[in-house]
Amino acid sequence: MINNLHSNRHKFNKLISFGSGAEIFHDTPYGDSKRDIHDIIKNTDGWYNLRIFAVFDENELDTRFIKSNIVRYMKKEQLVIHKDKIMDFFYMKDLISLVDFYIQNDNISKEVNCSYENKFTLFDIANIINNLSDYKVPIVINEKGLDFYCEDSDLPIKSIGLEQGILETYNELKKLV
Repeated sequence: MINNLHSNRHKFNKLISFGSGAEIFHDTPYGDSKRDIHDIIKNTDGWYNLRIFAVFDENELDTRFIKSNIVRYMKKEQLVIHKDKIMDFFYMKDLISLVDFYIQNDNISKEVNCSYENKFTLFDIANIINNLSDYKVPIVINEKGLDFYCEDSDLPIKSIGLEQGILETYNELKKLV
């Protein structure tokens, strides 16, 4: 697909691709393909790479870390961390703002990491969730995992951020209960 888009690039002005932290960290077919796409983008005028490590909001799959643990918290069940690690989660509203910024502007960075300045482990995030109301639930950590984050945080937008994003997600999910 990327090669088809590249051969037809004269038919449009701008392409915004959702890259992945896998292009940096994973030596897998997925990571390799994301890395190949990144290499094409960095050498093509008007093409941009928004590198996502993980994204969240109330609309994500019920099995995803932040949503599943918010739902567990609301049910007063224990929070579960399968593999504790530092992980860059990015709030969907911030991703939408970032995409809008890239649509509306020119002379911008070829790539940006969808990453906040402050870094959190999954245990830190579980503790944020565990403080959303006036009660606490147990937090279970099954094992230690491999970190998946970016040290650079160079967002060209004012972001809502992880903690406020978790609170907003919690408030949206409460409306559904």
